[in-house]
Formats: sequence, C-alpha cells, structure tokens
Amino acid sequence: MSLQAKARALAAALALAAIVLGSCGIDFISTLNPPRSIVGLTGFRANDDPGDGYLGVAAAYRIYDALDQASADVARLRQRQDASGAIPGDAIQSFLLSPSGLRYKPLIIKNAPANPTFRASIAALHDVTLVWRTVERQVVAQINSVDYVLERSSKSFSTQPIDGDEDYAKTSESNNEFFLQVIVYSFGADLVNASLRDLFSVGVELDTLGIQYE
Repeated sequence: MSLQAKARALAAALALAAIVLGSCGIDFISTLNPPRSIVGLTGFRANDDPGDGYLGVAAAYRIYDALDQASADVARLRQRQDASGAIPGDAIQSFLLSPSGLRYKPLIIKNAPANPTFRASIAALHDVTLVWRTVERQVVAQINSVDYVLERSSKSFSTQPIDGDEDYAKTSESNNEFFLQVIVYSFGADLVNASLRDLFSVGVELDTLGIQYE
C-alpha cells in the first residue's frame, strides 16, 4: 500500500472512531504541534511531527510604530495561551485574529493567497526566513534559496502604513520606521473528530522585523 493510501486509510479510521465514540458522548480535543522560531532571525522551521490533519504553517502579522506595543501584545497572547485550562490553538481564532482581540491579519504570498501561508510542501524541512528589502519595499520569505514576496492582507508592503489601516497599530507620530510582528502556527483540518473544522497549534512569535520607508 502506498504512503498516500495509508494516510487516507488512517484518516478514515480516525474519522470512524470519532463518530462511534462521539455517539457515546466522548469527545476529543484535537491539537497540532507548533513550528519553532529561529533564534536571532525573523524565521521559523516547521515541526517535524505537526500532527494529524496538518496542512502547513500559517503566519499572521501586525505593523507597529512602537516596539514596546508589539512586545505587550505578544505578552498578552502568551498569557492567553499559558492560562490554566486553555485549549491549545484556541487563542488564534478567539484572540489573535479576532476583531475584538489583537486584530492580526493573514500574511499572504504574492499571487498565491491561501490559508495556510506556507503549504506543507513549501515549509517542510527548510528554514523560512523573513527579510525586509528597503529599496524594493518588500518583505520576502527566503526558503531553500527561493524568494517568496509577501503581501499585507489588503495592500502591498510597498505602501507605507497610515492611520486607519486595519493592520497598523498606530500609537505615535511615527517617522519612517515601523516594526512587523509575525506570529506563526501550524494549521490544518480536524480529522480526529471528523468535523474538518480549522485546526490551529499555539502561536509562536518571531523576532520583530524592522521595516523602513525612505
């Protein structure tokens, strides 16, 4: 039996087991294992064993003009995720991406808008490093010697953030320097409970990326 056939058979078996046990009143908490950040870089590496239903690594971002505000928001996310009784991954949708929470937006590969940002086939086995190119005004993801241009959720990074942008946390009269905070998390579909709902790992913050507009 091929690897793909085995995977399909395993998914079917898990789904059947979930249906049977669910009818008995037994429910499961499905989780994914998170990617890990790369110390000293705005980058990450996908988890070697992310879990059942894994589809890739999603990245969410927010632009700040004050580094301490970015750090404060990351601390708030950590607090939610580390709280006693917290369901792994629940804070992604209910807090990180929520309009009533931190209001982070999906980071998108140019000409390939999709969730997750980095499909499993792209992110597997390679470090993913984000860099800012000042001259081109681009945020680029470097993966195995290939560059992927990244976009804001509704604009290009070539456009300087202004007050009122949904992805910009304005706190002061900024000059031309901003800070890009990125949170990455494993993304997939819930196969264990046969619901196929979106599934998230806990979020992992990357080192803040400075972006300058001349």
